[in-house]
Formats: sequence, C-alpha cells, structure tokens
Amino acid sequence: MNILPLVSVVIPTYARAIYIRRAIDSVLNQTYPNIEIIVVDDNGKGTAKQIETQRQLQLYIDKGEIIYICHDINRNASAARNTGIYNSRGEYICFLDDDDEYFSDKLERQVAVLSTLGKNWAGVYCNSIDKFEGGKNVFIQNKVSEDLLKDLLLCKTKFGSTSLMIRREVCMELHGFDENFYRHQDWEFLVRLLLKYQLKLVDPQRALIYYYVYKLNNNRPKGLSYLTYREQYLMKYEREIMQLEYGNLVYYYHYYSVARILLGNSCFKQGFFLFHRACSRKTPSVKDYFLILKSALKGLICYCKRNTNVL
Repeated sequence: MNILPLVSVVIPTYARAIYIRRAIDSVLNQTYPNIEIIVVDDNGKGTAKQIETQRQLQLYIDKGEIIYICHDINRNASAARNTGIYNSRGEYICFLDDDDEYFSDKLERQVAVLSTLGKNWAGVYCNSIDKFEGGKNVFIQNKVSEDLLKDLLLCKTKFGSTSLMIRREVCMELHGFDENFYRHQDWEFLVRLLLKYQLKLVDPQRALIYYYVYKLNNNRPKGLSYLTYREQYLMKYEREIMQLEYGNLVYYYHYYSVARILLGNSCFKQGFFLFHRACSRKTPSVKDYFLILKSALKGLICYCKRNTNVL
C-alpha cells in the first residue's frame, strides 16, 4: 500500500482576521487527504489583532484542524513562513497568504507531478486567477520557461510563494526565507532556489489558486520605499547578476520600472535619477521614453491636485 506524502501548508497571517477562514477552508476542502495546516500569527501576542485572529480560528484549533503558532511580537512575513517551515512535518511544503485561496485540487495535482521528479527539481508552481473587487477575474498564465532564473530576474514570471510546492529538505537547506526582507521575499527566496535547482510548472493551461486584489492594499510600499526595497534585492545578488550575460538588462529593467513608479508618485528627483541609472545600462527604446514621460505627467497631475496653489 502506497502512503501519500504529507503536505504541510504554512499560512502566515497579519491583520487579516476577516479573510483567514476563507484561506483555511480552501485547504480543508482539498481533494488531497494527507495535509497539515500551520497558521503562524504574526500580529504579536496580546494585541487586538492577535486576539481577534485567534477568536476567528478557535473552532479550527479546538477541532485539531490547524496548528496555531503565535509570535510574541510582529516579525514579518518571512519570519512567519520560516516558523511554519521549522515546525512542519511534511515531505512537501506549500505556502498560502491569508487572503488568498487554493482551488480544491491544487495539492493533488502538484503532488502528482512533484512525486515523479528527480532531486534536481526543488518543487513545482502553478498559474493563478486574480480576483478583483467588483467581480472581475483575470487569468494569470505563466509560460513554460527554458530559463526560469532569467525570467524571474527580468520580472517575466507571474507567480509567488502561494503557487509553490517545495520539498521540505530544500527549504531547510536554503534556511527558508531571508528575514531581513520585508518586500520581495518571494523573489529573494526563488533566486537562491533557482541558482541550485529547477521548478516545474503544473497545468500550464489552467489556474490552481486565487489571488484577491483589493482597491485599498495597505501592504504596498509607497514612494521612495519602492527604491529602498528594490535596491536591497539587487544589491544582495549583484555578484550573481553581473556574472550573467544579461546582467545589465536586469538592472535596466528594475531601475526603469522603479523610476516609473517614483515619477508616478511625484518623486521627480529620485525618479529621473534612477532613469538616468537605467540608461547607463541600456539605451531606452522610444516606447520606454514615452512611458517615462507618461509616468512623470501622472505624477505632476497628482502633485498639482495635492497642492492646489500650484494650479
């Protein structure tokens, strides 16, 4: 008799008590039977958010359907995922953000593929559907990649930690997520993983997870924090990136994309400075110049609206 491998699903949660039960229910409703669910509460013990989160989860805890772990203080999503990893027992580990949702056959389909792959494959990932407020759904499809590391560094990939199923031994070997990263944790983890292993796309023509997209997303960085977080990511892997034949293109893309964000947020000095840095890596196309000017115009309009005396 074949014993199905245990899958540990790690759900970090912070300030989303109203959504967490939907995420948990999507795991409990899986067609795959051998699962443990580890919820890591990163609100900080005794805070109002933690008390409300535990209240929402108490029935699951009492029924033994989840393992509930609470951080003494808020540490960040990377630390919460690591707590889940280190307390897991599964052969495979999955992650689920507390406001997202699995399709009912997500784990079954991923186990079926991963269990056939050799040890050079760290795990598998899948496509998703973005669910917007108002009912709009958008299928986010990844192409089967011949060089997934390159696609990741150039931001051509369209998946994050919720799409992953990773061998636990690989997570432990990589020491989990870098807890110094408050943004781009998925990118940072995946670069380390893809420098040593491969990942396989499961079911290229369909989705296996829902990402929920809200109009008011307080988790997004604002203004210059975009630059701070992106430079942290680029600086950590500068040596590895510049050893690649497309290294300058990686820096061009990231500097250029963040320059557009900064200009759109009315950070004109920093935005144009970063665009200049991008130009030192590659000559922009006519389209790129047009989009930079479009972002700057957007930022100018926003600035004028905030400062009516300028009008």
